[in-house]
Amino acid sequence: MCCSILSVFGIIILVILGTMFASRAPQFSESTKDPDNYDAIASSCYAAAGIYAGFLAFCCCQSIMNRRTSRNHP
Repeated sequence: MCCSILSVFGIIILVILGTMFASRAPQFSESTKDPDNYDAIASSCYAAAGIYAGFLAFCCCQSIMNRRTSRNHP
C-alpha cells in the first residue's frame, strides 16, 4: 500500500510540473539559467508520470492478489 500511495503522489506532482513547464509558467521561465526546451522537459515529466502509473497498476494488482490468497489460506 505504501508504494501505491507514493505512486499517486508522484503522478500528481509530475503532471503538475509537466503542465507548468508546458505552459512556460513564470516560476520556471524567468531565471538566469533557463532550460532550452520546455516541451522536452514537459514530455519527460509526463513520461515519468506514466511510469509511475504503471507501477501503481502493478502495486494494486499485487495488493489484490495478496488479499485473494490470504482469504484462501486460513
